[in-house]
Amino acid sequence: MRHFKILLAMSIFFCSILLISSCNKEDSNTSNVKTEIRNIDFSIGRNIKKYVSTDYRHALVAKTISVWFKSSAVRTAFDAHTRAKGNNVILLSDFLYNKILDDVNLRNTYPTSIGTAVSISLCDLINEYLKDYPGLEISFVKESNNEYPDIINDGNFETVSVYSDVDTYPVYKDGNLITSYLASDEPTSKTILKLQTSDIYDVINTNNLATSTSNPKYADLINCEVLRNIINNMPFVASSTKSINGCIYTNPLGETKVLTLDDLYTIFNTNCGFPDGFSNISDPSTEVRSTCDRDALRNEDETIRDVRGINGKTIFRSCDTWCSYWNKNCTFQVDIFIPTKAATAGEYAVLGSIMKVFSLNEKRLRNGWNTEREIPVTEWLYLEGKHGDEWQYTWTGRHRKRGTTSETTISLGLSSKIGFKIDSVTEELGRSASVSNKITRANEDCPLGNDIARYCSPLEEQMHLGDIDFKLDEK
Repeated sequence: MRHFKILLAMSIFFCSILLISSCNKEDSNTSNVKTEIRNIDFSIGRNIKKYVSTDYRHALVAKTISVWFKSSAVRTAFDAHTRAKGNNVILLSDFLYNKILDDVNLRNTYPTSIGTAVSISLCDLINEYLKDYPGLEISFVKESNNEYPDIINDGNFETVSVYSDVDTYPVYKDGNLITSYLASDEPTSKTILKLQTSDIYDVINTNNLATSTSNPKYADLINCEVLRNIINNMPFVASSTKSINGCIYTNPLGETKVLTLDDLYTIFNTNCGFPDGFSNISDPSTEVRSTCDRDALRNEDETIRDVRGINGKTIFRSCDTWCSYWNKNCTFQVDIFIPTKAATAGEYAVLGSIMKVFSLNEKRLRNGWNTEREIPVTEWLYLEGKHGDEWQYTWTGRHRKRGTTSETTISLGLSSKIGFKIDSVTEELGRSASVSNKITRANEDCPLGNDIARYCSPLEEQMHLGDIDFKLDEK
């Protein structure tokens, strides 16, 4: 028998670090900085959002980082730290608290000024700013490089703040605001030092996810009680401090839980997303009486694999640029509609969709390369007479900003009559009037299309959504 599996262990990334500017310093400098930014905005002809207090803090940190990382010693340490982590995107909190603070030579590279202005102190960066934004991610990216640009020998880079609430991203070089990029802009050939939030990691600072979500973008996933319980039972990163040169640095990630978004999606996909009343309990004693590829793979999950973008960047830039070049990954939602026998004789029903969520590399998709990730769905219980011989796959691009979620009615392409095994004989059942064809989408999400899978189609069948292809297999 097959039961829903409970994920017993998760790989959690514990990190630590620093914060930024105090209110007093901010208030005393805000007027001058706003004036400077407004003047630069007019000179470059971009309509950058006027900087309020929060944006001022972001700007000050980005300006400081753009100066500090001119140091080859800092870039060398950053390169080594990311490679040791096995990920070119890391939390700034982790890098500062666990790497920089422990090395006096690296600490001494931190700038005390940006041109003629005073920079944010390392103490304020860690204890103030990163306390408020512990999940700030930092990475070097270059369009011509898959993962790790040569940052050790190349100090010519731009620092881009991708974590503002608007789609205009300020660009800093050597402490100066020089231009801005838009979410819809084409990839640049330049080396970019990117500051971003919630692209790879989810930093949770509450132990009561039943009433408080870690991020509104994932609120629909947190609605799953099993997922909430698993995360609530995970340990917090331990609080810690380091006393250095008169400042007591507090770990910004202390008393938080750090997950990768892939971890979050894996917990959800393993334990959640099934409609009420849906059965995936198999009966392996059922006699096999058909000759389809799937017959030889009993008790295996139907699996999505080898997703490929077809028309380059077009599909990812539609729907208000639901997946931007500035995102390392694009997040997909796939709703699978599986016909089951209805209570009324001679009819089939659809109880709702099985929802799966996963992310795939934006650059690989944009360049038409297959992504090799495998996303298990559930076992196709056609031979047991529980599932019909057609499934519908409905794909959605989850917008990088999401928005308000609601029930959305989608078009069902399932046949009016679908085959079921009943007492080892295939019979066709007609569609029930109560078939469910609703999914949950955010108002910014992007519909990507539907396709129908049939039980006796060959495995590794290529499915088509127009701008995206994918394969189905059993694993």
